[in-house]
Amino acid sequence: MSRDKKIGYAYVAGQLALIALIIALPRRSDWPGGELNGVAWLIFLAGVVIMIIGALGLGSALTAHPDPNGRSELKTGGLYAYVRHPIYLGVLVTMLGVTIRTRSFIALGAYIGLSALLHFKANWEEKQLRAHFPDYDEYAKRVGRLIPGIDKG
Repeated sequence: MSRDKKIGYAYVAGQLALIALIIALPRRSDWPGGELNGVAWLIFLAGVVIMIIGALGLGSALTAHPDPNGRSELKTGGLYAYVRHPIYLGVLVTMLGVTIRTRSFIALGAYIGLSALLHFKANWEEKQLRAHFPDYDEYAKRVGRLIPGIDKG
C-alpha cells in the first residue's frame, strides 16, 4: 500500500474515531442549555441533509478515502458550486448538533479535535485533487472550502 493511501486511511480512521466518541459520550450538564435540544436536533438534521446532498453530488466518485478514485471527475455543480467540501461541512454541522445535545466538555473537545482533523484532511485531499485535476486551482479560487466565500484558494 502506498504512503498516500496509508495517510488517507489514517485520516478516515481518526475521523471515524472522533465521531464515534462524540456520539457515544453520555449526556451531561457541563453547561446550561437543556432547552436547546430542539435546536440541536435541527442542526443535526441540517448536517445530515448537507452530507446526503454532497454524497449524491459525487455519485460514483464517492469514496471514504480522500484520494480521487479512477471514476472521479471534478465536481463543481450542486453544493460543490458553493463549498469545496460539503460532506465535511455536513459532518461538522451534524456533530455540532450532537455536541450541543450532549452538553459535555469532553464532546466539545472531541468536536474541536474533529474540526482540526478535517482541516488537515481537507488540506491533504486538496493536494491530491490538484495533482489529479489540472483546473482545481481555478475552482478553489472561486469556491470557499467549507463556508461559501471564505477560505478560497
